[in-house]
Amino acid sequence: MTHEKHNGRTICCTTHPGQIMPLTAIIFPVLVIFSFVMVEIADRWLTVAMLENALQSATRSATVQQLDYSRLAEGKAFLAASADCVNVTKAAAVGGPCEAVITTADSYLRINLQGVRRLAGANSATAIAAAAHSVLWTVRPQGGGCSYSSGQTVPDEATPLICAEMRPTVEGFVLRGPYQPLIIAADRLDVGR
Repeated sequence: MTHEKHNGRTICCTTHPGQIMPLTAIIFPVLVIFSFVMVEIADRWLTVAMLENALQSATRSATVQQLDYSRLAEGKAFLAASADCVNVTKAAAVGGPCEAVITTADSYLRINLQGVRRLAGANSATAIAAAAHSVLWTVRPQGGGCSYSSGQTVPDEATPLICAEMRPTVEGFVLRGPYQPLIIAADRLDVGR
């Protein structure tokens, strides 16, 4: 920078060609890194939202599909399960009182997960299987509540309830590091009174 006199006045800070280049060299990498971080955050939010939607839809569909229609005809709304099941995986539900309900919910979840990106796995089928395997199901066929590992609870009510929580492994978009968001869902059978 130089000071020059022009028409008797001193002009401060005249510029010379190329002075903006050092500033650009400093700011440009910062902006690029900021942009990549924003893309990563947005992608993680989108992925978590897609996982939440997939799990919520699975609990809702299973609640409707596994309604015990013979009891509904008697004016009672129950799920087609003979007893409560709390924090049960699909594998642990085999042969148990909630097997049909959990199998139905798991089937819907696997279908819903087909559109979710970045699930960790060698291919789409193994990624979906790993995510579905991580789900803990709670089935309350005659009503009740449930609690999640995060401390959140669904209060007791007299209507049938399915709760689920999962921690699927998801790969980052930019950072590529895996992360495991807690995804929770619950659905009650809403019986018109």
